[in-house]
Amino acid sequence: MALKNCKSRTYYLFEPRVPARIRELVPDVKLVILLRDPVDRAFSHYHNNRRLGRENLSFEDAIDAEEERLAGEEERLLSDPRAVSLVHKRYSYLRRGLYAEQLLRWRACFPAEQLLVVDAGRLFADPRGVLAEVLAFIGADPWEPPNFAARNEGRHGEVMRAATRSRLENFFEPHERRLADLIGWCPSAARRRKAA
Repeated sequence: MALKNCKSRTYYLFEPRVPARIRELVPDVKLVILLRDPVDRAFSHYHNNRRLGRENLSFEDAIDAEEERLAGEEERLLSDPRAVSLVHKRYSYLRRGLYAEQLLRWRACFPAEQLLVVDAGRLFADPRGVLAEVLAFIGADPWEPPNFAARNEGRHGEVMRAATRSRLENFFEPHERRLADLIGWCPSAARRRKAA
């Protein structure tokens, strides 16, 4: 599988063949992985699909349909290096938020010192500090852009239903605990602190 077939860089973390392929191509690479609150990530992913005309279901129906939509797709990808699955890429609203299993796949190919995992919430709150951390991690000289203006902000204008948010928070909670055990934090922690 060529990386050029994975046009979405956000898909690299989730696509099961990518870690081994990158290891094969550039074994000494340093990788920065940005993790976003999985509930907000799922809702944003859904709205991006709606905007692009790829999703006709309601958010609730789409997450209900996800397991059936994705059935067998990862296995098919792993068994065929030439396979492409738009279903796996487009309709993985919840699965892409299961970060611990994805990080374990990457850690099977790269030592921990080659992986920097960054909280997107921290990046938004302190872009200057996170940029300095990333540059130090990759061994680059310190640098700052002229400004840290927000780019590519999703503005779909819809608010997730409270019942749906609660459902997803409950769904992701054990996965977030597993992630915190793995890396010492989880991206939903800031949201949970605000709610407390």
